[in-house]
Amino acid sequence: MKNTALVIAVFGIMAGIFCFGYVQLRDARRMAEATREASKMMELRTRLAPELEAYYQRHGAYPQKLQDLQLENFNWGMEGATPRDLESFAYVSAGQSFGLRWKGASGYGVYLAGSKGESKFSEPDPAANPGY
Repeated sequence: MKNTALVIAVFGIMAGIFCFGYVQLRDARRMAEATREASKMMELRTRLAPELEAYYQRHGAYPQKLQDLQLENFNWGMEGATPRDLESFAYVSAGQSFGLRWKGASGYGVYLAGSKGESKFSEPDPAANPGY
């Protein structure tokens, strides 16, 4: 009887350790995935800024949508970025200004705005800019 209780106790402890390890591993994977996604979107934002500035210089206004950018020679693949990732951004353009935002499942966000050919990577006070 003592051996049975000991075996049950050992299996219970091992199951607890296994469950705890599984939860920790699952959380670590989620965090790593969120970090990779945010890194990819930050890199894409950084690469899009000069494209948007160049578009403004050529046309005198920003594109109405990101898909209007001519990105045939764009360096896709950095951090795993693909043309489909453009769809993940919320993009608003008023011609002379634009705002671009991405928010990941982890809550981390990426921001880019521009006005008259100049880009800004830091987000303004939300109360001052409620449209984005």
